[in-house]
Amino acid sequence: PKAQGKDLRKTERELNSMTEVKEDILNQISALNKESADINERISKASQKVVNAEKMFRTREKDYAQHQEETLRKVELNKIIANGNQKEGKLQDQITPIRQKARVKETERNRLRLEGKEEEQKRAGLVNDFNNDYERITTLTIQINAFFSREQ
Repeated sequence: PKAQGKDLRKTERELNSMTEVKEDILNQISALNKESADINERISKASQKVVNAEKMFRTREKDYAQHQEETLRKVELNKIIANGNQKEGKLQDQITPIRQKARVKETERNRLRLEGKEEEQKRAGLVNDFNNDYERITTLTIQINAFFSREQ
């Protein structure tokens, strides 16, 4: 049997050949789809790496900027501390003579107190002597008055 000048066997062979070609093409399509999926997966992983790298870069950039600010603040604070130490040194230089004067005044005060106590003790002794003398004179005066009163 012939169909349009072809026999059945030739048509089956052509059909088998075309089926094999179709299967080869389908296998190639499947392989290409798999390769495309692999490429898409690698692209996705690469994109994620880029996103992570950008995040890390921004974080490090922020950290660097903060570190720079902290460094500048540290320099400012060190200047302030240096100025404070310099002023403290000047004040220490000024306070030394004042302390010396205060010690001299304290020594003078203590000397005057000691002299005042000695003078007070002398005067207290004189007052005691005077009071003792007064009592003796008063006693003698009473005795003399008593003696003269008896004679009269």
